[in-house]
Amino acid sequence: MQSGGMLKPVVGLLAGVAYVILLVRWFHDPGQPSSDGLLLRSRIVWPFVVLFAGLLGAWAYLCRERGAVLVRELRRALALDRTDRAILAVALTLAAVYQLPSFFYPAGVLDSDSVLPGIIAKHIAEGRPPPAFIYTLAYGGTFASHVLALFYTITTPSVVGLVVLTRVYYFLFIAIEFAVLRVSLGRTVATFTVLFLAVPPHFLLTQLTYTELVEILAVGSALSAILAARAAGHLSDNAWYGVAGLLLGIGFWTQPLVMTAGVAGAATVLYFKGVAHMFGRFAPYFLGGVTLGLMPGLVGWGRDALRFTSWFLGADGDGGTPQSALAATMATATVGIRTLFGSYRFAPLGTVMALVVAAAVLGPAAWAVVTALRSAKTDSETADPQTRLRAAVLMVLGLGVIIHLVMFVFSPFNDLVFPPRYLLPLYVGTPALLAWYVFNLMRRTRPWLAHVAVGTVMIGLTAAGLPDSFGWFDDLRDRHDGMRRSHEVLLMWGVRYCEAPYWDAYWLTFYSLEEIICMPLELQRDPYYEAVVMARSKGPYPHLVSSPGLDWLPRTRAGLVQQDIGHLYFQTPLFEVIVLYPAK
Repeated sequence: MQSGGMLKPVVGLLAGVAYVILLVRWFHDPGQPSSDGLLLRSRIVWPFVVLFAGLLGAWAYLCRERGAVLVRELRRALALDRTDRAILAVALTLAAVYQLPSFFYPAGVLDSDSVLPGIIAKHIAEGRPPPAFIYTLAYGGTFASHVLALFYTITTPSVVGLVVLTRVYYFLFIAIEFAVLRVSLGRTVATFTVLFLAVPPHFLLTQLTYTELVEILAVGSALSAILAARAAGHLSDNAWYGVAGLLLGIGFWTQPLVMTAGVAGAATVLYFKGVAHMFGRFAPYFLGGVTLGLMPGLVGWGRDALRFTSWFLGADGDGGTPQSALAATMATATVGIRTLFGSYRFAPLGTVMALVVAAAVLGPAAWAVVTALRSAKTDSETADPQTRLRAAVLMVLGLGVIIHLVMFVFSPFNDLVFPPRYLLPLYVGTPALLAWYVFNLMRRTRPWLAHVAVGTVMIGLTAAGLPDSFGWFDDLRDRHDGMRRSHEVLLMWGVRYCEAPYWDAYWLTFYSLEEIICMPLELQRDPYYEAVVMARSKGPYPHLVSSPGLDWLPRTRAGLVQQDIGHLYFQTPLFEVIVLYPAK
């Protein structure tokens, strides 16, 4: 039997597996996470991870002939020449060199949120359930955590391994962006976009610590590209829909925000191919891939992923409302958008100027969709393939930006109290659309002027944030050295179990590779570590208090400052530590 003939039975098998998983999730739900319920769910994840790997391998084997066809189609579609490969090599090299401080001082890059995938991966690599618990979300490890666990199995758990994996995802994102933009929007747009990403604006640079969001940049860009190319006929095999579905499933397993790329891509296919194609050829392949990719995530994330998604959409009652939409839109435009191209502590801008900056970013996204709608029709299968591809890429990128912004406006994050990291998926489309818009706006005058204009805009945006970025690099060394010395002092004084504010607790725990177990003061966020600390803290019960900053702490060798009957107190470059003795 030909490999293509095996596809429908495989899809049926996957649909059955999905149904079984949904039943498992419906009848077995630990409810509000506790230590026991969380560990039970974690153990259930493992068989489904193994089943995921087995089905993925079986699917690849049964469809190996079609897989060879897909590889040939991809190579033909990309068709990067020697100049293109040289440009990409320069961009990746520049990105790696610019990220060197992050590799040398990895502890300075991280915080408690960003190390959680590392803690989970360490436990997976050691063969024990991951007891991670974040903001009432209990899960057994994302796809990113399992990839990191595989890396830790080959080497050993380490802080630098987490930073390296995050940067690998980012470099992959740069490569995908260049390849897609080169064949669709041209070499100039592709070159200036990846150079902008290679030396990212300060905000993006500081947010590259979040492995799961950076993975979504890579997965989202690949997903958008595949669906756009298939919609335009640049990739002809329907099996590409299965690949796209697999990426969406894996991406959702890691971070539900990948759905913006999936929705934008599906809308593009619908416009170019029509309803009959969507429910005839698109659906079986795409849903089969999604089912396979989601399988472990349905158990690991379970309803938590859907709860996070509804929370981000504001559907659970805690998000924005139509009455506050205008205020939220203004906040996103005046603070969120300009944050993408600078830092959270951006130089003050007046409201009018901030709206101009926001319009300069939002305008290209809206114009890209309008251009796509005007240049391609649903029934124009005979149109120039390059024109259709350009229109499809513009549509999927423009819709992705618009959909994500609308989601953000109605989400609980729209007040922008904290740096809006959940705007990061906008980098999949925003820099490329900005470069495309400027280039095409000026191309009607003189070609050389268009190149100068797009180069000036993109390089100018990068240069504006360089002073902040260089200052951040200086801080990395201090933070890394402070964590190292703090760790040494805590071990010297026998502190093995302690409490700390959330942003420091997991950071210290992962840096020490759990040689020190630090429980968040917010006990409801981690019942597992709470049980460990409370059960094993004998004698002095330590209390670790984070300092408000580095400037006022002495930059001398950390050591004992005061000791009396009731407590022991000392300072390190990052923390002031108070060890409380039991009352007598």
